[in-house]
Amino acid sequence: MMLDDVVKLIEAIGHLMGGVAWPLVAVFIVVLFRSSIGRFLSNLSELRLKGRGFEASAVRRLDFDAISQKLYDFWKPGGNIDRANATRIAACMQQLNIVGSIAWLINAAPPESRTRVAACLKLV
Repeated sequence: MMLDDVVKLIEAIGHLMGGVAWPLVAVFIVVLFRSSIGRFLSNLSELRLKGRGFEASAVRRLDFDAISQKLYDFWKPGGNIDRANATRIAACMQQLNIVGSIAWLINAAPPESRTRVAACLKLV
């Protein structure tokens, strides 16, 4: 009788852990990627959700201004990436503690981040 109780207790703990594991994994992922999720949500211009079979759609707003154009022309003169200039942009971003890709900087970063990088590169 005692062994049956132990087996039932172990099964109950297993079911409890199985029910709690996925929400904990989801929370861990959200915490781990919170800055990326925050950047994505800050550039979100439209979000559509549907029911039943479920369908989701998100549209990001690109924030392309004159500084973006200067950075783009510096990064891709003639439409091709200039590796030396890409390295200089990345170095300025690192120096200014701006995390993200060059494409993100040009298209979706806050305007003040683009301005700071352009000033570091002496483009303005």
